Amino acid sequence: SASRVALPMGLGCSAVQDRDLCCHFLDGRSHGPYASQECTPARSGTHFVGGGAATVCQPSCWAAGACGEGRAQAARSGFCERPAVAPLPKAALVAQEGARVQVGDRLRFYIVGSSNAAWQTWPDQMHSMLKRIGYDVRLPGTDILGEAPGPFGRRTPKCADAAAYETLRTPRLGMQGWSTWG
Repeated sequence: SASRVALPMGLGCSAVQDRDLCCHFLDGRSHGPYASQECTPARSGTHFVGGGAATVCQPSCWAAGACGEGRAQAARSGFCERPAVAPLPKAALVAQEGARVQVGDRLRFYIVGSSNAAWQTWPDQMHSMLKRIGYDVRLPGTDILGEAPGPFGRRTPKCADAAAYETLRTPRLGMQGWSTWG
């Protein structure tokens, strides 16, 4: 479950209304039997019985009948094929009135810096977060000597959420000695 991300704001798996996206999350509740359970999708063409009408995503223990009011539903449980970056469910997003860039708008950015820009994962994490909250992120590539599509050879230490951004191409240019330190 290292590649899964907990649903924000204490949301449970049933807040996810897309089978494919279900596989990317952990239940966001912080206590009780569902806390941090992997979300399990319903098989295509069906939904889970109980837990609300047309529920297509539930905590794994609930779908197995091992916690809460769930009952074993193996015949209704689907399998996970995670997308590279799963957008958050609409219930987890808040529109900001007067924002200059609206969710769904196209964003572009390019990282230029000292050696940390080439080695650290923060540009990839930012890229992933922007996609998860619904922005259309398209990053330019160039033919600049030394440009890297991600951390050098992906040889950097890996964070627990690395699978959420490792497949992204986040161009950056960073060279030793480019820092502003005299």
